[in-house]
Amino acid sequence: MQASISFRSVSSEHPFPWSRALRQLALLVAGLCGGLTLLAQNPNPRQTLLQPEANRPPDANQLMQMDQAHQRKSNFDAANALRQHQIDDETTKLLVLAHDLKLQMETLGDRPVSDRLLREAEIIEALARDVQKKMTLTIKGS
Repeated sequence: MQASISFRSVSSEHPFPWSRALRQLALLVAGLCGGLTLLAQNPNPRQTLLQPEANRPPDANQLMQMDQAHQRKSNFDAANALRQHQIDDETTKLLVLAHDLKLQMETLGDRPVSDRLLREAEIIEALARDVQKKMTLTIKGS
């Protein structure tokens, strides 16, 4: 059995050995040119490409308007907190009065309802309407 050995020249594998190096050089030059055009468009890389109008600080009038809007919102928040506190207080009173009226009605039994108990029921009804009205009322800021 004979071993066949063939010798091929380097030039037969790559007909142009310098073509690979030439392609790499072309890519390097293209990359550098692309980077240079970016630098030419924006000479200061720390500076953004945004328009000044897109990110300008507010002037004195805008600052005053923002401050007034913030003030109105905090006033509305305070008014809503006060309204919520009043609702809580009136709801507690309403529950106490309703519970007392229920106990008094249970002690009456078969006797007729007195005028005092009817007035108490009217007071409870008025207080319930007031609480309901305050619950639907919400103060909103503009």
